Amino acid sequence: NVCKENLNQMERLIFARLNLSAGKHSMASSSYEQARGYFESGISLLHARPWKKQYALCLELYEMSAVVGFMDGGGENVSSRLDDILSNAKCFGDTIKSRELLLKVIASRGEYAESTSQCLSTLSKLGENFPKEIESSKVTKEIVRTMALLKDITKDDIRKLPLMTNPSKLYAMKFLSMLCTLSLTSRKNLCHLASCLMVKFTFKYGFCEESIHGLGDFARGLLLETQDIVNSIRIVSLAESLMSGHPNHHALRARLTLRFCVVKPCTEPVQTCIEHYRNGFNSGMISGDIENAMTCGYLCCFSKMHSGNGLQSTQDACCDFLRQLAKHKHVGSLNGTMSVFDTCAALSGNSGNSLGIKTNEEIFEEAKQKKNSFLLHQVCLNQIFVQFYFRDHLSVMKLAEVYNNLDTKRAMDVIQVYFTGISALALSRCNG
Repeated sequence: NVCKENLNQMERLIFARLNLSAGKHSMASSSYEQARGYFESGISLLHARPWKKQYALCLELYEMSAVVGFMDGGGENVSSRLDDILSNAKCFGDTIKSRELLLKVIASRGEYAESTSQCLSTLSKLGENFPKEIESSKVTKEIVRTMALLKDITKDDIRKLPLMTNPSKLYAMKFLSMLCTLSLTSRKNLCHLASCLMVKFTFKYGFCEESIHGLGDFARGLLLETQDIVNSIRIVSLAESLMSGHPNHHALRARLTLRFCVVKPCTEPVQTCIEHYRNGFNSGMISGDIENAMTCGYLCCFSKMHSGNGLQSTQDACCDFLRQLAKHKHVGSLNGTMSVFDTCAALSGNSGNSLGIKTNEEIFEEAKQKKNSFLLHQVCLNQIFVQFYFRDHLSVMKLAEVYNNLDTKRAMDVIQVYFTGISALALSRCNG
């Protein structure tokens, strides 16, 4: 790369390909900064009109440059690379990886509503449309109908399904999978409908990697909407068995940990979620899935606090994780982690930090403005936890009204019921 100015056009092409290969090798060993250097050097060696003269090589170098920039958190030109690809791609299929990464970039900024809208737009181009308003009663009926497809289904039954080969449906499964993740914060019913469609596609068009994700998301929706614990646990076990030994098991674990940890506490101590989230974080970092890695990292901190972990060690874990978020320029989990830190500080009295932590009240107002129901539930629950700890049972009941008015079922509702139940009993004794 040092003497590239002295190379002729053929030599530049050869060295561009070598840089692409070296960059992929560096990514495989998690040397992201080095990989980015190789990809950028490869781009600099391309023809003056690369999209016309060296389309395939140009497309791959630009894609890899954007991917490694997002993974390392140091690629300020990620959006620029993606814009170039979307502007110059010859066909829709050549934009799939870029569209997927663009959604992750938008979500990493905490703009979940925008990323959900973009995902719906892509799905519409693939012929999959969703209604703007989705009634909960219709979602429940759809979940029950889909459950009929999974009655008595085993891992062997799934394995016997043909592989999905329809390119359009494979693309749709990929973006339905992303829709399940992106819509979780503010459009839960959309997430449930998407998971039902993924299950149906699996039986109609064949099995693919995203089918496992669809099962995990469906199990979560089944539990939250119908309280069918037995079948939810069975489907999670089915998804886990399909994931075990899969070539992309790290990528799958990163994406499915959040789904599994909604269902698993029905049969396992809630403390086990800490280890599950830690493994999900590690798998996300290994596979380059920064979005899900950061979500698992945040929920690991959240679970530590609510499962009785030491306040100081939880605060320290939050500080360490906030630095990880800063490194990867990921703001999607920032407010949630700060809420956990502020809650620990309120309980321990140790609020000294130099990280500019927002208060729970500030985070709650910001979550309301962004219509982030996922964060609203968690911040409200943290506030309930603090008031319960200091035996301010009247404040607990007032916050519980706010929590219940959020009008979205979450797995953490059981914690809120526990706190408010004891507070209601304490108040009745005082009034009695």
